[in-house]
Amino acid sequence: MIDSFLYYNETDLFFLRTQYLNSYVDKFVIVETDTTFSCQDHPAQFDRVYSQLPDDIRKKIVYYYLQIDRSQFQPGEEHFKDNSRYVEREMRNQLARMIRAESSTDWIMMSDLDEVWDPRRLNEAKALVDQHGKMFFACDNRTSYIDWRMDYERWPGSRFTRVDIMPDPIQGLYLSKKKTWGAFNNIYLEAGWHFTMMGNADTKREHIESLREGPGWIHKLGMSSNQIAQGMTQGQYNKVVKKGAMRATKVGVDSIDPRLVAIAKNYPVLWSGNQTP
Repeated sequence: MIDSFLYYNETDLFFLRTQYLNSYVDKFVIVETDTTFSCQDHPAQFDRVYSQLPDDIRKKIVYYYLQIDRSQFQPGEEHFKDNSRYVEREMRNQLARMIRAESSTDWIMMSDLDEVWDPRRLNEAKALVDQHGKMFFACDNRTSYIDWRMDYERWPGSRFTRVDIMPDPIQGLYLSKKKTWGAFNNIYLEAGWHFTMMGNADTKREHIESLREGPGWIHKLGMSSNQIAQGMTQGQYNKVVKKGAMRATKVGVDSIDPRLVAIAKNYPVLWSGNQTP
């Protein structure tokens, strides 16, 4: 079993994910890059988390720091999204190359770091892949803190297939239409969790600055990324939502695997405390 994802700076989520999935995974295949989704420089940061891993997880890590060929960028601000998506495609392509170098038969999960699949549903997921060739997890959509849920309740998260039937190019595993189920139709499980905007104020700020879909938080709110991030950590979330679908409700964690919740308690920045959105 291979779990693969993109890495930037979400340290707490990285530890949460690898600890939670460790007993189900043979390899963690990870790509970091020198270019953010905002097309800015990104010095390698992975060493600082790797050095803190226990030996049983560390020996499973397969990591690559990808250098983006920025000569392929299209000039002009009007091509920002295209350039950003180029970075993302190149990272995913590198994941696919690494996965094929590791195995020709394994089951593979491919996702962003914040899309954590539910291993309790793994046998059901395998059955869907055997029947359809691929599936995905429609994740419980948590934002800012793990006990806050977006009004947009389900997120098309981790994609699942086998190496021998993995699409080439890998982008075929990601086809979607306006954040809907896209080419997957009904081949999914309502399971797993999308933990977006997690981490301390600095991590939230960096995440806000990397957003590229639709009107940006900064332009829509007329606030700096630092002001927005500080608002999220100081009980002002109702003033900094991007749009209606991203409004949050404090719902607790009853729908989250208790084992995942127990691990998450080691990371206080993932919890809202007394804050209510």
